[in-house]
Amino acid sequence: MISRVYTFERFLQVLIEKQFYFISPVQWKDPWEAILFKELYNGNMESILPIYGSCWTLNEETDLAWRAYSPSKNGIMVFAEEQELLSFFKTDILHDYPDSQIIGKVVSYLTQADYLDIFRDVLGSKKDPPKRLPDFLLFDSLYVKRNFFLTESEFRFIIHLDNGMAMQIGDHFNVKFDPNRYFSKIILDPNLSGNDYQFYKGLITRLGYNGPIHQSDVYADPTTL
Repeated sequence: MISRVYTFERFLQVLIEKQFYFISPVQWKDPWEAILFKELYNGNMESILPIYGSCWTLNEETDLAWRAYSPSKNGIMVFAEEQELLSFFKTDILHDYPDSQIIGKVVSYLTQADYLDIFRDVLGSKKDPPKRLPDFLLFDSLYVKRNFFLTESEFRFIIHLDNGMAMQIGDHFNVKFDPNRYFSKIILDPNLSGNDYQFYKGLITRLGYNGPIHQSDVYADPTTL
């Protein structure tokens, strides 16, 4: 089982549009993420390979997840089976892009020193970096993070579409998606008031989600549990 936190606005977008969103690794916020992309392509989307990702966690629920990914304190945590999602992505995406590659894998964590050593070896001298790296090397580098983030226990889906698709797709990639089929349950932000929780729950239900919905009790008064 994997989970992730959406902002409330983004989750409503998923429900309404029935689309699953992947983004380019160059949009990831950690400046150390996707370092090969950033060093070799300088953030130029037109020259970047059509590689996109979606980040989840193996953690069931943590205080860290709510603090980091629900800044407005109205986030939505969704749960899914990783193999079911991976099978769906492969079926849907490979139908339209048969030469694509799709992998779901746990992220590996390295010390900062080891991380630097590996990527310096790959990139070589900054004055004369390689103009091109094998696609598989760029792909695999997206499953490595520094151990400062170890508590995230991250799981990622990475898709590498047919070469030549970057100009047609841009910095994100969407697929048609049924939230009822793949989101096994939903947990609402623990900071919501009782009234807000009922409002959010009702809205989500009216928009068509029929799976289990409840509010996180991470910060609940223990005498009420």
